[in-house]
Amino acid sequence: MVADPSMWRLSMEISPATLSVALHCPVEANSLIYREIPLDPAADILHAVEDAVYDNPLILQPFGRTDILIDTRRLTLVPAALDPAYARDIAAAYWPDGNLHPVVEAIKGTDAAAVMVMEADLHSFLRRTFPDARVTHSLAPLISYFALSGRLGNSGKIYARLRPGAVDIIAFGSRGLLMANSFAAPADDDVLYYIMAATERCGLSATDDELMICGDTAMRETLMPRLRQFHSYVMPVIFPSLMFRAGKDALRAPFELMVLPLCD
Repeated sequence: MVADPSMWRLSMEISPATLSVALHCPVEANSLIYREIPLDPAADILHAVEDAVYDNPLILQPFGRTDILIDTRRLTLVPAALDPAYARDIAAAYWPDGNLHPVVEAIKGTDAAAVMVMEADLHSFLRRTFPDARVTHSLAPLISYFALSGRLGNSGKIYARLRPGAVDIIAFGSRGLLMANSFAAPADDDVLYYIMAATERCGLSATDDELMICGDTAMRETLMPRLRQFHSYVMPVIFPSLMFRAGKDALRAPFELMVLPLCD
């Protein structure tokens, strides 16, 4: 399926239940290959990911670039100028479990860095298997893409990515990033609450500032009319036209995997 891996890009996202894999050749139209590989629910995360990788040997080819996203609730943001050693100390204070490994990665387009912790043995496996890969949190490319693509001006913007059982909220003010976090939201009312609470907590206005929605199509169709009852400006995020060229699977893949090439 891939004649010359050095010309291709591998992007993967590890979530508790799924390994999402996107392969894309930037100079070849309609080249996108996207697969969702279920992880064994009976295995721990390390062995589940190991099995998924080794059962799909194409993933192990020497690609020109590899990015690995980790979907975990164990995330905090710090100033990008902070010494990484201090950032790791912060992670250790938040999550003192000795079996967890801190990862610090600056977020392009902002003055923030993503600090997450992940299972230490999984981190070691990824570093051995993909030694040149960039490993970061799943929210990082979303934050970077919205920061780089949105013209902030004097008004604020809140971006809400909808997914079954959760909502990711990223807020910007006139001076830059205000917040980024994920919230468990099993019901539509939970999504509404977190979006409106984030608007208020960040000092933004439901009358004057913008609310941009992306993510699960069915959830968007249900929630956007309800959000317009409380917020004056509610619009869908426009899918990046450059990634339409990659192939038809672009709309099926997680948004954060698709915008990774646009955040370099």
